[in-house]
Amino acid sequence: MTDAIEPTPLGQRERILFAALGGLYLGMTVAWLFAAQANQLIGVEDKFQKAMIQFGEFFAIVAPALWFFTTFSQVKSTPLRVVSLAIGLVVLFPFPLFFGVTLSG
Repeated sequence: MTDAIEPTPLGQRERILFAALGGLYLGMTVAWLFAAQANQLIGVEDKFQKAMIQFGEFFAIVAPALWFFTTFSQVKSTPLRVVSLAIGLVVLFPFPLFFGVTLSG
């Protein structure tokens, strides 16, 4: 017999906090979309390389949304959710949008 852990109902502060974090994650998703469009690698001729670049760009764009929804659905404790979402804001920050990408080699 397994007892499922029920999440505690969210108070108004938690709802506002998670709504603000959700807005930040939505903004990061849009920022990754702009970063993928702005930093096109020129000079890639191989079809496999192009496919892998597009594959990586797709997952870079959807990663913030995946992190947010996975954290929100899998983590039941409110403090752990906040910590996990804060870590995600740092890990998934769209650095290429601010620093650019250069083709080396």
